[in-house]
Amino acid sequence: MKRILLTSLVLVLISAVLFAPVYGMLIYSVNNNAVDYSSEVDGNWKVFQYYKGNERVVCNEEIYMNLTLTADKILVEGTVLPEVNTYYSWNNGTSLSYECEGSTMTFFLSFDNNNNLKITTSDSGYILLLRREEG
Repeated sequence: MKRILLTSLVLVLISAVLFAPVYGMLIYSVNNNAVDYSSEVDGNWKVFQYYKGNERVVCNEEIYMNLTLTADKILVEGTVLPEVNTYYSWNNGTSLSYECEGSTMTFFLSFDNNNNLKITTSDSGYILLLRREEG
């Protein structure tokens, strides 16, 4: 029994020592090379299509959503997500959270190849594609 414990301990320690540089590089790159969209998303955005589950919906006059982000407030208007005008906070450079109808809504942000903003919501399963509104 003592040999099994000693062998297991040696195997775990050797693998930890071998992979420590890789783990260190991963942690360093995540902390120093992380994307920060906080300065790029301020302004007015309009949803042109969204996905809910496997269904794709193109927005029109009846199905729409406008999003306005300022330095500290978010305004959601339309029929896709619940309307809200409140303060939000950045979780990191790629996600933000705000309170809506008694729960916390989190947006995960990214940009696609056409410079459209892509937002994935935390609980409702929406993937929203937005274009910047000029004006």
